[in-house]
Amino acid sequence: MSQFRMAASVLALVFAASSLSSTATAQQCVDFAFTGAQQDFVVPSGVSVVSISAFGAQGASAASGGIGGRGAWVFGDLPVTPGETLAIFVGGQNGFNGGGAGGTNGNNESGPFPQGFAGNGGGATDVRSGALGLNDRVLVAGGGGGGGHIGVWQGCQPASPAGDGGALAGGDGSSVACNCGGGGGAGGQPGTLALGGLAGAYAGSTNCLRATWFIGEDGTFGQGGSGNLVAFNNGTGGGGGGGGGYYGGGSGGNGSDTTPGGGGGGGSSYIGGVNGGSVALDVVQGDGSAQLCFIAKDIVVTPISGLTTTEAGGTAVFTVILSSPPTADVSVALSSSDISEGTVAPSSLVFSAANWDVPQAVTVTGVDDALTDGDIGYTIVTAAATSADADYNGIDAADVTATNIDDDVAAIMVTPTNGLSTTEAGGTAGFTVVLTSEPTADVTIALSSSDVTEGTVAPPSLVF
Repeated sequence: MSQFRMAASVLALVFAASSLSSTATAQQCVDFAFTGAQQDFVVPSGVSVVSISAFGAQGASAASGGIGGRGAWVFGDLPVTPGETLAIFVGGQNGFNGGGAGGTNGNNESGPFPQGFAGNGGGATDVRSGALGLNDRVLVAGGGGGGGHIGVWQGCQPASPAGDGGALAGGDGSSVACNCGGGGGAGGQPGTLALGGLAGAYAGSTNCLRATWFIGEDGTFGQGGSGNLVAFNNGTGGGGGGGGGYYGGGSGGNGSDTTPGGGGGGGSSYIGGVNGGSVALDVVQGDGSAQLCFIAKDIVVTPISGLTTTEAGGTAVFTVILSSPPTADVSVALSSSDISEGTVAPSSLVFSAANWDVPQAVTVTGVDDALTDGDIGYTIVTAAATSADADYNGIDAADVTATNIDDDVAAIMVTPTNGLSTTEAGGTAGFTVVLTSEPTADVTIALSSSDVTEGTVAPPSLVF
């Protein structure tokens, strides 16, 4: 089931996404804002599904005239492979990623209304996998059409609506009879899953046209149609650009001298490459965006360094837990890299769907020796996991480093060191010599008497 489901409003979506990000175990979300360039996402280790939520850009409003149509919101789950690169193209109101350019208004005519451009179509937001071309799009959120521009002469100047992204047609311009008997330019038609939208027609009388009049463009695969960009001599309102999408919307048609150009058609959305996909229309205002969420299957070890044991049998503890429920038992074998310094118990851990989120404690115990060898480091090795769950099988969790503190001191112990008595009749006394720790090589100690006229010592030397 997708991690996102259609909400009643954009606010509801934002709340649902934020709540999920903060409460779902080990879930991570990466947000992509509009940058005007391709953005890449490399699938992390242990991730097999990415939930995608994409928002197409709203079409731009005309410099004077219609307001751009809103972008669509689409979402769905995409099966992925760790290490795979996904390309994210976030649509912009400036037309980035398939939005058609808005048409010009009244290039060579003066009048009381500003000369300028109709709105660009909003760019689509899409995610691509594989060769990263248009044919590799797995999900597309259509952009809205651009708003049509008013004409240069005063008269009937209603703002022409533009089409929303998704599958909605661009709105028609006004049809009220004005100068030259013309109405507003027709709205561009929407893109579909099979065809680009057709450009809107000129709605005025042909008596208003000049020889250089030029109509806008139809939408094509991945590209919204552009408005009338060729210079012309009449003062008509320019048509809005078509929205970007799986197929782009058509541009709006020209108005007459006194009427606005039509709004561009919205681009179509696409969810054919994801599971559980859905589309919401009339949602996005402003630039597009995207969010990718995932739960990485991982084996988490805490801590992985700094453990201390002692030769007196001192212990240290670390824990192991899974980041998400497995579909089959997961076994992890544990061992010590140097059993003369430290041992580990238990020797293996087993996680199931019932205990995956319960930290399992592992105890490391220091081992004694007779060497004055200083503090020695060693490692508790976590073997690669074995499981019938393909996502967990083979995951090699972090090893844990530890240090065993030495309790041996290099010294020579003589007992007793005073109070011995001998007699001139040949009476004897004895003492012992012992090392306090095991040497790494032979140790020779020479013995002698300070006054051989009073006493002698045997043997003359000791070897340990």
